Amino acid sequence: MTQMVHPETMDLADVFYQGQTLNSQGDYDAAIAAFDAVLNAQPDASDAWVEKGHALVSLGRFAEARTCYDQAIAHAPQDPVNHYSLGWADYSAGDYAGAIAAFERTLELETDFPNAHYCLGLCHFALAQYEEAIGFFRHALDLQADAVDAWYCQGYSLYATHRYEGAVQHLNHVLELQPNYQEAYVLRGDALTALGDFEAASNSYDGALGVDDQNAAVWLKWATGMMQLHRYQEALTGYEQAASLEPDHWEAWCGQADAQTALGEFETAIAHYDKALELNPFADAAITGREAAVRKQNGEDAAVDSPSDQANAAAEALAYVQQGHELKTTDPAAALAAYAQAVALDPSNWEAWYGQAGCQLKLGEFEAAIASYDQAVALNPNSYGAWFNRGVALKNLNRLADAVSSYDRALELQPDDFRAWNNRGGVLVSLGRIADAIACFDRVLEINPKDAKAQQNRAILQKRLEASGG
Repeated sequence: MTQMVHPETMDLADVFYQGQTLNSQGDYDAAIAAFDAVLNAQPDASDAWVEKGHALVSLGRFAEARTCYDQAIAHAPQDPVNHYSLGWADYSAGDYAGAIAAFERTLELETDFPNAHYCLGLCHFALAQYEEAIGFFRHALDLQADAVDAWYCQGYSLYATHRYEGAVQHLNHVLELQPNYQEAYVLRGDALTALGDFEAASNSYDGALGVDDQNAAVWLKWATGMMQLHRYQEALTGYEQAASLEPDHWEAWCGQADAQTALGEFETAIAHYDKALELNPFADAAITGREAAVRKQNGEDAAVDSPSDQANAAAEALAYVQQGHELKTTDPAAALAAYAQAVALDPSNWEAWYGQAGCQLKLGEFEAAIASYDQAVALNPNSYGAWFNRGVALKNLNRLADAVSSYDRALELQPDDFRAWNNRGGVLVSLGRIADAIACFDRVLEINPKDAKAQQNRAILQKRLEASGG
């Protein structure tokens, strides 16, 4: 319940103190009323402006808080607290550039102002400027060696810049300071995975589950680690746990299917890939996994011979494919290295070629991507994703006629995929085949009538066609 403030019966110092107390108790509206009472009597009270700003920040009213801090700075421009408070309001509102300017001004006024270096690190961290963030976090840790969040953010910044061993060392220290820091266990597991130490990574994910075993994302990572260790039954259990916690998580269903494929349970795997594709029709991992399961169910991936060395190489290649899947979103270069290892171990693994091609495409290595997609479709001619993405790579090299042919093959496999029709139409425009391009966009709008891109492109092309007398 909001407390009433009666400034007429109190002196200003008492009203200010009561406002601070109300702020600390979370009664922010009453606190604001108290600070307003002080400011009505003494408009240049910069400390009251700051405290009122703090209450407004707690209420998420950042623009009003910023106005308060501006007033405090106007009345006391040399007080670093005022600039620091303004920086925190800007940071909380997502204005990282404004926050950086305010925190830098804070440090100009007081070189080692508490938390200012850390907050500058947070701003650069939020902007993905990790090298800059590392310098500020390091300075913050020089000032306060037990600042656990600074250790974590420093570790994350090292991970994001691919310095995985340094990240592990920092995260070890986080867990020494705070053993129940779940995010540190998870990130340490990710760094160990990037280093290829799957056993240690799984142990780190175990630690995270020891803190909270109701986190589907952690179960997914743990299960993927089990896949990389070829412990497929345990992996299946982990994916099932993730799906039970988040039934709409397509990756949990796809993971179950991957494990069941590895266990030879192809029919169930295909059903689970179908479930994943219901939730995300464009999930490449589910599309390629389902295609592989169907081929194996039909005996199409049988080896010419089967010595134990070949079987071991195929199993190790599968682990690298799983590692590539884990890394491809956050670190395509590291994922590419994993897929390349898989290809070297088992050149008949079309999924490894497909994953390698996807990373090469993302990294702008279009010629190499086309070569890898060629290998993928040679091994699995019915891979819609390989034909589609091959078309994307060809378009980027201005091999337009070849791109159209690749999209045509993709559309033979999935005639109702509006993305391929959209892309095909765009290439036809570049070839000057305006009427054919319009037909593609018409097909897009049959499938997806609200597609704004197709609507706009069709309207522009229709005008161009009419103007040319076509």
